[in-house]
Amino acid sequence: MRRREANQDRLPRPALFGVRAVKCQVNNLALNRPDPYGSGMRLDQWLVENAFFDSREKARQEILAGRVRQKPSGIVMDKPGQKVPKNLEVEIEAKARFVSRAGDKLEGLLENHPIEFRDRWVLDVGSSTGGFTDCVLQRGAAGVYDVDVGTHQLHEKIRNDSRVKIFEETDIREIDLSQLQPPPDYVLIDVAFISIRLFIRKLLNQFPQATFIILFKPQFESGREIPKKKGIVADEDRMEAQKEMLQFLEGLGFNATIVEDSKLKGTKGNQESFIVGQLQIPAHVFRTYDIRGHAETDLKCDVIERIGVVLARKVIADAQSRLILRRPRVGIGRDARLSSDRILATLAKGLSRYPVDLINLGSLPTPVVYFANHRLDLDACFQITASHNPGEDNGLKMMIGQNTLFGEAIQGIGDEAAELMLADSPVDVKFVENWNGELKREYLKFLHDQFTFKRKFKLVVDTGNGMAGALVREVLTPYCSEIEILYEGIDCSFPHHPADPTVAENLKDLRNTVKERGAELGLAYDGDGDRVGLVSSSGRIFWGDEILMLLAEKVLRDQPGAVIIGEVKCSEKLFQMIQSRGGKSEMYKTGHSLIKKRMKEVGAAIAGEMSGHLFFADRYFGFDDALYASLRILEVIDEFNIDLDRWIEQFPSGVSTPEIRMECTREEKAWLVNKVIEYFRQEPEVRINSIDGVRVSFEDGAWLLVRASNTQEVVVIRIEAPDQSRLDSLKSELSKIISKEIPYV
Repeated sequence: MRRREANQDRLPRPALFGVRAVKCQVNNLALNRPDPYGSGMRLDQWLVENAFFDSREKARQEILAGRVRQKPSGIVMDKPGQKVPKNLEVEIEAKARFVSRAGDKLEGLLENHPIEFRDRWVLDVGSSTGGFTDCVLQRGAAGVYDVDVGTHQLHEKIRNDSRVKIFEETDIREIDLSQLQPPPDYVLIDVAFISIRLFIRKLLNQFPQATFIILFKPQFESGREIPKKKGIVADEDRMEAQKEMLQFLEGLGFNATIVEDSKLKGTKGNQESFIVGQLQIPAHVFRTYDIRGHAETDLKCDVIERIGVVLARKVIADAQSRLILRRPRVGIGRDARLSSDRILATLAKGLSRYPVDLINLGSLPTPVVYFANHRLDLDACFQITASHNPGEDNGLKMMIGQNTLFGEAIQGIGDEAAELMLADSPVDVKFVENWNGELKREYLKFLHDQFTFKRKFKLVVDTGNGMAGALVREVLTPYCSEIEILYEGIDCSFPHHPADPTVAENLKDLRNTVKERGAELGLAYDGDGDRVGLVSSSGRIFWGDEILMLLAEKVLRDQPGAVIIGEVKCSEKLFQMIQSRGGKSEMYKTGHSLIKKRMKEVGAAIAGEMSGHLFFADRYFGFDDALYASLRILEVIDEFNIDLDRWIEQFPSGVSTPEIRMECTREEKAWLVNKVIEYFRQEPEVRINSIDGVRVSFEDGAWLLVRASNTQEVVVIRIEAPDQSRLDSLKSELSKIISKEIPYV
């Protein structure tokens, strides 16, 4: 540190300077700057004349680097041209490792978090003197794109480095980012006098795989209404502004992994902080059979738009493979969740980035959307729904051509969406047609033309406030003498009970009402209308395999030898019944998409799952439709004059566990299944089916199933036996095999 006094013999300025000096004095007092009276000399000139530096250019570099501080306040004097008093006292910080304090700030972060820049490309937004750039170059970066609205600020060391590509006088909001090749692995942001909110979306869309390192400056993000005493934002206001910024970034799909105060404060003393993270495409929403997750945290607009772009590509590729020359026609339906309209608009935006014609199918049950794909000349259809999941969830079921997407196809959508670069350009979103009313009429006509009964039914129906409520009254009323519908109003928060007919508790109101009203039967539906539950006049619940048995009566009479598929969780009595009626039974994997595909492969007439998914290739289009299934159930009862309670008595009753779900890791799931296979393989009298997990069948009709779930970190266990004693014995034996106590619910 050194002190020099300016020449005291200089002549005073004219009076005009005095007027200007008053203005400067007011401004500088407000900024807590040095009194400009005295020599009126520029700071860079003053430093040279007082022997701090040997040239004004050298002084200018040190000033811009933030190493000149007023003494004793410590305020950084960062303007080479500012006027200074003759009795100024300054201290010059020791020459830093980097060309500016920004480099020291970034280095302070990297000391705690070893981020690897070697051989990586970096975009430095707001490069200024080049502190961030200097830091990453010293850490081995392959190259840096320096973008700044200013000019002649970049330190000569950085300007002359061949690894740096300079974009001066360039607004990040206007630059064509596609010219940055190779694209950056890291994006560094250190800007002033502009909010990050104004351009961060563009960067995230263009560089979805990049890691972002953002220097959050509260003085430029807290808003003009926030007081800034001497330019400094109070801690309480700073933290609130930071919280709001993190929420804003999260809304764009950004996952902040590091939020940490900078070790060095800003030039005026503001506490700045680093936000480090990446655009996050949540992998867990891309499930085996659909896309599903929390609407606000998992399915943000950015994620949905990317999915839309990927789907548009796939639709066009499929249409081209089928030699369709016109623009592909894509129908989009939705359920009534609060988030569905937002997802519809964003999905349509993504799809509209490619030449496809969009048709708004309206708010309808999922099967009606599938019906449109088969009957109304569509090339793809997408349904926005999360079925029976809580109202805050949402998702997407997808059909391209005549094929439902599942498994690796859905995982591939997630992979492509994560790597996608979205162009920052306006998109014209237009629905060429709206089919809501027309589609309903076409669907109802198709159903009513197919079914005519000898008599009418007294029914109770529970829609659980799900989407079946949009059509169930119109579908069933022509076939009913009386119909009472519970919870018909659509409310996807499901205020009365979850819309899941596989859970006995959810059928309690239906069972009670059926008995109270003396109804012949009761029907229940899931949230999006593709699964059905059945209750007899006595209140007995008929599970999915038993409903399939009922439907098989007519199919096997009309089509002797027909193939009928049941999933691995279905009762042994289903397969025995099919064979006893002259049909061909097949046990297959769980999963509605898998079963639909298998039906096409083997030419099955119908198929079903314990979950209430019932599939009809016979007289229908091969997919699961709970309203259509309801009419098929009534048709069998009418044609065969069936009393459900008496009809089911002809089959072995037995006892069974409910579906037991044991939590375990992905590795444990495979290990448990293999351990059961190895154990029972040594017993010659058992039959082992490993089509989906392992199902072990015994000579007395008992069986057990151990199956790894495709959608959750659980193993599914089910045991069925002729009596309770045998069931308890198998349960105990299985517990010993897998070394885990099996709960019994």
